[in-house]
Amino acid sequence: MIGFPLSEDELDEKRIASLLWHSYLILNISESLIPAVIEKYISGVDNPIRRKDLFQDLMGDVMFGAPSVIVSRHHRDAGAPTYMYEFQYRSSFVSEKRPKTVKGDHGDDLFSVLGAPF
Repeated sequence: MIGFPLSEDELDEKRIASLLWHSYLILNISESLIPAVIEKYISGVDNPIRRKDLFQDLMGDVMFGAPSVIVSRHHRDAGAPTYMYEFQYRSSFVSEKRPKTVKGDHGDDLFSVLGAPF
């Protein structure tokens, strides 16, 4: 993601802080908030693979989760009916090449929400 070198061996808290600060223009996490973000997501995790997974969760939340909630709240506050959901269903039609850890991917929800054919 964003060309980060996500080798489990090098992904300690210092490296994570450096990656977050160098991504300020994209993530908009100020330098003063980085320790709190690391504390919330990654602190105390010794397993390097789990730390990498948590770092990817952090990136997903900052880049997609939080902006989605903010936009939804603006729609709600404007009086528009607003619905949010997290799709976690692995459809039977997905390719075997998709990793087993990926449940619902971008666009997979269209069949469940809108039906088929569209």
